[in-house]
Amino acid sequence: MQKPNQEQMYELINKVFTDMALSLGEVSQKHSADEKLIIAMANSIEALYYQAIDRLETISGTRVTFDSAECVRRLHPHPAIDSLLKAIGFMPLLKKDKRL
Repeated sequence: MQKPNQEQMYELINKVFTDMALSLGEVSQKHSADEKLIIAMANSIEALYYQAIDRLETISGTRVTFDSAECVRRLHPHPAIDSLLKAIGFMPLLKKDKRL
C-alpha cells in the first residue's frame, strides 16, 4: 500500500475537521444550543485542528501557508461555525522548511 503524500494528508485532516464542524452546527441547531457553548466548542475544535496541522508539519518536515482563494462559502451557519469552517477550509500550500 502506498503511503499518502502530504497534500493528501492535509486534505484528510481538512475533511475530518470540516465534517466535525458541520456536525456541531447541525446538533447545535437541532437542540437550540446555548450561544456560549457553540462558541466554546467551535474554538476547541479549531485549536485541535491547528494542533493536528502542526503535528503533520512536524512529522513531514514542511510548513504550510494557507491560501484563502480556494475557500468557497455556500452555507450560512452560526458565526462561530462559519469562522471554524473558514479556518479549516483554507487550502494548504506546502513549503519546505528551510530550518530542517
